[in-house]
Amino acid sequence: MKRLLILLASAVVISTAVLGLAALRPTPESDPTLQVSNRAVDADPEETVRTSRSSSRSPAASPEPVADDRESQPLTRADRDGSSSTDTAPANEPDFEQMLQQPLQQVAAAYAEQNRFPTFSQPIESPAELLRYKPHQPQTVSLPFPTPNGGTYQANVTLDQYRYFKGDRQQLTLDLSTSGGTFISDVQATVTTVEGDELYRLPLHVGPGTRIDHSQTVDLSDAWQDWPMELQWTVRARVGEQRLSVVAPFRYETPVAVLEGVGASRVEGEFLTIPLAIETDFPGYYFVQANLYSKDGSPLIHLQTEGPLTPNHPPLTLRASGAIFRHLNDAGPYVLRDVQVERLGGDALPDRFGQARRSEYAVTGFPLNDYADSTWTDTLAQQRLDFLESLGGTDSPN
Repeated sequence: MKRLLILLASAVVISTAVLGLAALRPTPESDPTLQVSNRAVDADPEETVRTSRSSSRSPAASPEPVADDRESQPLTRADRDGSSSTDTAPANEPDFEQMLQQPLQQVAAAYAEQNRFPTFSQPIESPAELLRYKPHQPQTVSLPFPTPNGGTYQANVTLDQYRYFKGDRQQLTLDLSTSGGTFISDVQATVTTVEGDELYRLPLHVGPGTRIDHSQTVDLSDAWQDWPMELQWTVRARVGEQRLSVVAPFRYETPVAVLEGVGASRVEGEFLTIPLAIETDFPGYYFVQANLYSKDGSPLIHLQTEGPLTPNHPPLTLRASGAIFRHLNDAGPYVLRDVQVERLGGDALPDRFGQARRSEYAVTGFPLNDYADSTWTDTLAQQRLDFLESLGGTDSPN
């Protein structure tokens, strides 16, 4: 029983530590995985499939009680003297304390590595990490429908990103196919509200067949007339005698702010400071993130900044850690890309987004010796690290 209580308590501590570690790591806007559910299709009615965001957790398996069928034995002298070995683990049983310390040591090591540098200036150490920090990613809705002849109609609708601003061009890609020889015909693509009201019909010129691959650039700026921000592409097709449709959601909005450019970068102590020239008619509290690349295109640092954006406040700036430049032995020049500007909501107002005028901005580099030695410390992060290391049975080097 004591061991079970220790295991349960330690599991709670480990889970809390891991969740806290994940929460502290800066995460850009990420488009959630679209999970699609289809309904049984009838011969004539049109079936519309809508995307939904859902998550599930598997409950932990409860240990099953084990019956003890050992024969009762007479008490030994040790038993009578109170020196029973009931609470003593056998020699070949794992050391529970060591088993619990190992995952805690791993959590502490990962947390220490993450907090080597400021949260607003984090090295990009893998392609997967870069993908997390890129704000615009293709969005695909993929759905199979069964056909009456035992085949399958596979509908894939892809948009090159989820959020668009007025004037942006969309790339709409259709990949429709059937197995079993059923023909696909009369393909239509429309922009509708989430309630299904049609706002725009795209002229499509695709012939019938068992496989349709079509990609088309769409400019909605002329058709847009005060549409709601939440929209969807609805792609309908006749598959044999059935009329089937699938929807791909997206946002189409007017930017609340525009990054017009970046000022001259400069070294300030241990940081490379990059001033941001953001124009807006909607003052408020803003959050900006971007990625800094080397001249040859290698990703280096993910940058973040936040603060009030009003005429009475200084411009927002990004700060890149010189210690990372030294670690990478890269003195520049650099390129700033993947900019995302967000006005944080409040008082029942939703978050709104701005855009960058250009896809990239040149940033001047400086000799690595110009940067002061890093003195960055995060008192709260160090306290958390000390706590994790104490749980794991290790001592902090600090």
